[in-house]
Amino acid sequence: MSDEIAAVVRALHPLRQPPATAGWNRDELADLLGDAPRAGAAVLIALRDLPQPKVVFTLRDGGLRTHAG
Repeated sequence: MSDEIAAVVRALHPLRQPPATAGWNRDELADLLGDAPRAGAAVLIALRDLPQPKVVFTLRDGGLRTHAG
């Protein structure tokens, strides 16, 4: 495993152990979102462990009811 990929893996929180404190940008997000209802969400990041590590991006189908685009 490359050093870059290993650093990302160390920084991630497993689902069974979410962060104990608010995120660094919580206040900024609260300003942007206001009092809008919140829904649970997750982020999936695909990493390719190559000599030059790569992040794989995807685009969700625009026809989805939530999180489209």
